[in-house]
Amino acid sequence: MYFRRKNGSGFWVLASTVGLIGPDGEYAGSLGFLVDITERKRAQIARYFLVAVVESSQDSVVTVDAQSVITSWNDSAERFYGYSATEAIGQLLTMLALPEDLKLVLGNAS
Repeated sequence: MYFRRKNGSGFWVLASTVGLIGPDGEYAGSLGFLVDITERKRAQIARYFLVAVVESSQDSVVTVDAQSVITSWNDSAERFYGYSATEAIGQLLTMLALPEDLKLVLGNAS
């Protein structure tokens, strides 16, 4: 839920309620909780925009982790390299290099 403060600034909250039962077993009221999730929501929105930019890009966008394993692959990478995201994600980035180029970089690797 989105709320506005008196000063006009807004903030996102996660709201939940818990019903309270009295000693007689009857409903006695509710307890409500509001948790400010503004920063989490801002990060989520930023991720959505980034994903939209990457997916709509005409450029090949490939991300890798610290071990050079491909972790994401956009549609332009698929068109450019010919591998689907399913084929590429989880593979080493070296799958895109020519064997002779790998030998130059890595030495006598086969």
